[in-house]
Amino acid sequence: MMKLTLEKYKQIYCAEEKNGLNAYASADKNSIPPYLFPYDSLETSKNKLRFLNSNFVNYVTVPVSLNRYFYIIEVKNPNFFIYLHQSPGFSDISQSVLEDIKSNKAKLIINFVDEAVCRYENVDDWISEVDIPHKNVYIITGNLTPPAEKYKFNIISITLWDNIVISVNETTTFNPTDKSLFLCLNGAFRGHRLLFLSLLHKHRILELGLSSYFNLQEYGSANPPEKILKIIDILGKAFDPDLFESINHLRNKSSSILDNRFHLNLHNNFPFELYNKTFVSVVTETMSNNEMVFLTEKIWTPIIAGHPFMVVSSAGYLKKLKELGFKTYDKWFDESYDSLSSLYDRCEVVIKNLKKYSELNNEELKSIRQEMESVANYNKEHLKQLLKQKYIIDGKYYHAKPIADKLLEILETWN
Repeated sequence: MMKLTLEKYKQIYCAEEKNGLNAYASADKNSIPPYLFPYDSLETSKNKLRFLNSNFVNYVTVPVSLNRYFYIIEVKNPNFFIYLHQSPGFSDISQSVLEDIKSNKAKLIINFVDEAVCRYENVDDWISEVDIPHKNVYIITGNLTPPAEKYKFNIISITLWDNIVISVNETTTFNPTDKSLFLCLNGAFRGHRLLFLSLLHKHRILELGLSSYFNLQEYGSANPPEKILKIIDILGKAFDPDLFESINHLRNKSSSILDNRFHLNLHNNFPFELYNKTFVSVVTETMSNNEMVFLTEKIWTPIIAGHPFMVVSSAGYLKKLKELGFKTYDKWFDESYDSLSSLYDRCEVVIKNLKKYSELNNEELKSIRQEMESVANYNKEHLKQLLKQKYIIDGKYYHAKPIADKLLEILETWN
């Protein structure tokens, strides 16, 4: 396989370079793909959307002499796929580029690597509308378990959220306090996060750890607890009336224990002082839908810090981590939750694990953390090696190198 040199990287996919791209990533400058930002009101009219150039790709006119090139659409918002009546699909691609895709002179690349939610069926419709070959269309997604077998076009899975920890060298040291059991950082409002925090309160262990959470008071001002509860996807479980009390408790305390008053995502700030105080991280990931596994900075920060973890996310999340070469803490925690289809049941098993360790004193927790060090150190070093392989060319960091690697593979097997 051809090695991705710095020169080849600049040819294929240029990030952080000011000189633009050469022909490999060129497109018709009169037909710039959309970098989509919907207005807050999500107006149905297409002209209510703003279309901006991506800061990763500089589009230039395709030279007549060019034999092969990528036409890259940078998508930064899921609404590009979800709101079908708003999105232009592929209709904004110039006819000359569409003809090149039909003749196999060009490959259409939809770069949606920062997100996981994608309406693949809509993409299938768009391909049919412009009558281009499915084999010449590629979607790059952050979903590590996409339904690739269901579609004729190509789906490439890449996670780039690990790059945020590439320069972190510090390691956590466990010095427990009175709230030492767990750390649970929550940013934006999501149903599974509210469910988990409500269950922590219901089981009377919320106060045994450190949590941050969204401003439910602000969110709930126009939404009674019953409506908020229905937002929680309990996946087959009947609504639990006991959670009403817990939701109201969270609403009354929603000024947040940790980061909400500053509207910060503490994962991005490497909160070692919080890791040092707590026994285990409970990572409430961005997604909990079983149709996707989406690894974000929320898991990479505790791993690089050497902090043990459990996860509230999609079924199969831990399985995917293991496939990537990481170890989990199944010697100490019941990780059967990873194979349960019900979100509610997954949360209950995680809470059962917390209850088990809540019965121990701080010295006993410190002893168990020492046992966990071999797994934590292995994961930290494994992640460092992966990051080096993924992002470093000739000793320098390049954010889009994983994408360029995939495009290089397509170039080598162009057919």
